Amino acid sequence: MKEKVMIASDGPNFNTGYGKLGRVLTNGLIANGYDVSYVSFQHQGNPLYYIFMNQKVKVYSGLSQQLIEEAVREFKPDVLIHIRDPVVHTDYYKYPYQFDRIRKSTKTIGYLMVMHDYFDSKVMKAIVVNYDVVATPTEWGRRVLVSSGMPINLVYTVKPWIPRPVKSEKVQGLPDKYLLFIGVNDDKRKNHVLLLHVLSRLPEEYKLVLLSSSGAYILESIIERYALYNRVYTPQSYLKGHGLTEEELAYIYSNAHVYVTLSSLEGIDMPALEALTYNTPVVASEIPVHKELLSPYAKFVKVNFGYPDTSGVYWIPDVDDAVEKIMSIGGARHKYGRKVYSTYNVNRAIGDFKQLFNLA
Repeated sequence: MKEKVMIASDGPNFNTGYGKLGRVLTNGLIANGYDVSYVSFQHQGNPLYYIFMNQKVKVYSGLSQQLIEEAVREFKPDVLIHIRDPVVHTDYYKYPYQFDRIRKSTKTIGYLMVMHDYFDSKVMKAIVVNYDVVATPTEWGRRVLVSSGMPINLVYTVKPWIPRPVKSEKVQGLPDKYLLFIGVNDDKRKNHVLLLHVLSRLPEEYKLVLLSSSGAYILESIIERYALYNRVYTPQSYLKGHGLTEEELAYIYSNAHVYVTLSSLEGIDMPALEALTYNTPVVASEIPVHKELLSPYAKFVKVNFGYPDTSGVYWIPDVDDAVEKIMSIGGARHKYGRKVYSTYNVNRAIGDFKQLFNLA
């Protein structure tokens, strides 16, 4: 009998973030012989069906406590893997939910995106109550959880996984020389304003291509402030229809002059890793997660201590250093793509999760 695994994450149709992690992991688990179902936190209503590896997978509507527990009762998973940040089980999160009752019948593994350098006792208590075992994408994140009070025998490191690079399919309407950034526009830690400030300091031939899973940016006032008319390409200017195929996304990565990410906080920064698999140069803020996952391939922008956030420190990248790094690295092509993918592929991650299945 196949072992049954339920993935709980953002919607599996996403091209970035937790949803993409969930989608790639689901494909990998099916390919390795597991029976898989999915709880999505991005839609409400009746269950949907998605095709993974030519197999129809039931995707339950999640987020509310009742819907999550109903999905678990119906599918009866042996293991649940929850991909999210550590605060979702506390009142720091808008819609908190719990897995403590689920643990009575299902091994529960938290794959947690650690971004801050400290978590308070409320968060740590919620983690211990809701999971049998916890994993983080970085060794730095594991150390943060241990120093914040997590029992050392309950937290492990599982490196993140990214899709296999594919052959590209041309996307019309892109500029000749562009910086690329992929990330949701309503999250201050992504530093969109800072990125546009950097663009304003670069020569006119440099453009900026932005891509968001939501497909829209509200940046007009900032573009006007820095007089960046005709230099910023939002999804509406080059997307035809809804969303991108993996082949079109490959083209956008492959043709970027440089991928730039100036985030103050990250759990993984999956698009930066994907850019590396297409041999695209990457300039990234020198935060702990970037340093661990993107070394030795990226060039790093020095950061200054900013202001305290909900937990720990919020780092601020240096604009002058960002401009210098972009000018020095842009357009270079190195052959590190295969090596990056061999480090961050889903089969290696599944091997690590198998060990956690036995520990949970």
